Amino acid sequence: MPKTPTKTDAEIRTAILAFRDQHGEWPTYHQVREVLGGAAGNDRLARISRSVKIDVERRPGTATAQELEAAIVAGIHAELNATEEPLLVLEDIRRRVIEALETAERQCLEREVGRRRVMQEQLRSVDGILDSLSKGVEAGKACARVAEHIVPPGCRRRAARRPSRVRRHRAPHSIALCGLFGPPTSREILYGVPSRVRPDRKISE
Repeated sequence: MPKTPTKTDAEIRTAILAFRDQHGEWPTYHQVREVLGGAAGNDRLARISRSVKIDVERRPGTATAQELEAAIVAGIHAELNATEEPLLVLEDIRRRVIEALETAERQCLEREVGRRRVMQEQLRSVDGILDSLSKGVEAGKACARVAEHIVPPGCRRRAARRPSRVRRHRAPHSIALCGLFGPPTSREILYGVPSRVRPDRKISE
């Protein structure tokens, strides 16, 4: 099988810086390999990534507009003093400065687009989590409402008391044969009808 060609340190540095300029964050080892399109060891990636981060942190990024202008003017005068055709040199300098400004503008726009894309992805993930939580809360409320209709409050207590009430009830014929004032008489037992209305009144045959 053909062996994957080893990437150089310069290619790895370029891939790391390109990913950071595009996405606004440092890449992982897997992301660096995807940008490279080839293999690279973790130790090597760690060493180069650390070196790139140090260089970026040490890079002067606080230069003012006046300092940049002074540096450009100094470079222009240095080139004009070293040439015999200053007009041609000025034209070439103008072209290179315009190209550099356009490149810087494009890189800034790409970096800003990458940062906004990362922020949008993070916001979408947060929205997804909040949506899942909201659906879970609504499902819990729906289950609670269904449970309230199926099992009303206090039904267990009523169900626990119901069997004892049923056991205390008497059969209809027992109620009919039972006297209202004491044990049933022979007439009540014979005819099955309560005959005593008042305790001081005797039942006539």
